[in-house]
Amino acid sequence: MELRNAKNQENKQVQDLAVKVFKPNMREQFIRLFHEQNNERIMIAKDQDEVVAAVNHYTTEIISNRGLFRVSSIGAVCTLDAYRGQGISTRLLALTEAKMLQDHVDFCIISGRRGIYQRFGARDVGAIYRYQYVPKEKTIGELRPYQGEEDIMYKLYQTEPIRYIRDREEFHDLLIAQTYPDSYQDYPIYIIYHEGIPQAYVIAIDHHEKNVLQIKEYAGHRSSIVSCLLEICQKHQKNQVEIMIPKHDSLRHHMSVRGQKMTQQATLKIIDKPSFFATLNAYAKKHHFNIEWLYEQENVLILNNQRYTLSDSDLLALVFSGQVNPSWTAEEKKLIRKVVPVGLPWSHNLNYQ
Repeated sequence: MELRNAKNQENKQVQDLAVKVFKPNMREQFIRLFHEQNNERIMIAKDQDEVVAAVNHYTTEIISNRGLFRVSSIGAVCTLDAYRGQGISTRLLALTEAKMLQDHVDFCIISGRRGIYQRFGARDVGAIYRYQYVPKEKTIGELRPYQGEEDIMYKLYQTEPIRYIRDREEFHDLLIAQTYPDSYQDYPIYIIYHEGIPQAYVIAIDHHEKNVLQIKEYAGHRSSIVSCLLEICQKHQKNQVEIMIPKHDSLRHHMSVRGQKMTQQATLKIIDKPSFFATLNAYAKKHHFNIEWLYEQENVLILNNQRYTLSDSDLLALVFSGQVNPSWTAEEKKLIRKVVPVGLPWSHNLNYQ
């Protein structure tokens, strides 16, 4: 059996494998992940002439509230039934990690929470708040169904302070792919205008058998976003709305109900620790916080000149969930919370892979 990255002539086999393992529209919904230009990030196991397993990742950047991070999304991890239980995906993940290190990826986000990802060292972390409620606000302005106003949406997206970096072509591809309908749900898009000026957009998830309307992505003026949710629910005959909002997103201040803290519903792993820590250190230095992160075969955090060694799991929980060590002093807790948790976009938005 041969383990390596995919070649152009094998790209269709990888897509066919994903379709067979997951669902019929995988190739339409993940056109960036499966694109031939991404073949060097598609790791496959090939037995004779057949692709029997694949681990795919797509690399981009995130503008966070703590700096710029290079990030890979790992998805469509699949193995034919006859080849499962042989550790093939584990070996492909190792190849994937080597490629991510080569590409100076700070951390990865995996669209899954299975045991294989836990063994890989990824953890289900994040600082997201879930709001599920019956909206009552009246739309501020005019709500219009999307009719190809992609340029307007892109301009609104560019105003988001915490976001994946998307160029114009990437935004187009992700918008088309991640709103490609499933057999069981659609992805309606709306733009909110006020006095003829676009204020915000909302991409919803209309599951045909659920009475809850989920929100996949939003951008723009926060009051406009909240105000349109009732009207969108009514259009799709839903009783409630569910929206996931990152901790540092000002949209939380516009909500009339209390949110439930949760994770990204995905697993994360830091890949290039020196690079990742350098970004956090730059932020701390800029704001004159007495904090320093070091990687010396172990993860080291220096708080007010006090040195702490962190396990990988504790590091992930601290950095992405804001989970501090209860034994630290009140002053240390207050200080570290000036840096953690790192604010990230909701991982199930258009960049979901």
